[in-house]
Amino acid sequence: MKKQVINYMVRKIGFEFNPKSEIRNPKFFRLITFILFASIFFVSCEKDFVVKEQEQAARMTINCEFDNYSVFSVYVTQSSSLSGLATIIPITNARVELYENDSVLFVLPWVPTDSANTFGSYQSTFIPVSGRSYTVKVTHSVYGVATAKDFLPSTPEVSTYLIDHYGNSQEHNKVFFRLQFHDNPSTVDYYRVNVYTVGTHWVYNSPTDSTIEDFGTWVRPEFISEVTDTIRDNGFFPLFSDKSFNGTDKELKILFAGLDTSKTLTAKVVVRFEHVTPAHYLYYQTLERYHQSGQNDEPVHVFGNIDNGYGIFSGAAIYSQFLDVK
Repeated sequence: MKKQVINYMVRKIGFEFNPKSEIRNPKFFRLITFILFASIFFVSCEKDFVVKEQEQAARMTINCEFDNYSVFSVYVTQSSSLSGLATIIPITNARVELYENDSVLFVLPWVPTDSANTFGSYQSTFIPVSGRSYTVKVTHSVYGVATAKDFLPSTPEVSTYLIDHYGNSQEHNKVFFRLQFHDNPSTVDYYRVNVYTVGTHWVYNSPTDSTIEDFGTWVRPEFISEVTDTIRDNGFFPLFSDKSFNGTDKELKILFAGLDTSKTLTAKVVVRFEHVTPAHYLYYQTLERYHQSGQNDEPVHVFGNIDNGYGIFSGAAIYSQFLDVK
């Protein structure tokens, strides 16, 4: 049986820039751009997924993960089959409408994101608002109309956000981080944690020539506190539910590898704590099952919420700060 698959643009993982942050200099803008670009190749590369509608014609693939820090970027691409080339082909001539609480906000223009104008997304200058629902409606002359709807959750109510201990090189630079937040008792909630380290260091090009460069990397956090329904995004960033602490104040203790500060000029840590929607969680839950499945296992159907299309449209509310460690 011929299996229909789709090319999925997986979640972009990068730094959000907090306008309230003290970090405003151009070097950090360049660093953030670099890490986002690199992460697209590492995590957001093309990937074929088996979907339930195995015998149906090709449809549009729509991907958008919106948050309270970023403007809307909606990726619209063609799907492909296992018998064809697994390449991402953008659709640049669709009509993409964005709705807030079922009222139309904008028709989004297609904006290229590379210098060759071969890839891009439909973008707006609008930043979503917590507690409101958003709908995207994509109309195309060949593929018809595809829609998706999700909401932006409330920003996490964080009361404690600090580094308990930053180890030295003899302690393998281990970082113990503590975060406390309040969970809503009236809903089933899902969360995720992303950790990044950034800094500057000297680069010696020759005995007489050296420059200061920015660097940054994402880090795999480990929970010391007990949480339930834990999964990971691409083996790195954990997601979990509030099943074991619903409606209470929850303290998260997290361990991760820090920077060797003896080899840096400056060093900063950001722990990005996110309140995500069920659609967001279900997508990464099934995506993890897909990655863990073997070649001879039953097909894993990756969750999607696009009506008359493939892909994921989901919201996440982010709380984060840059923490100086040097």
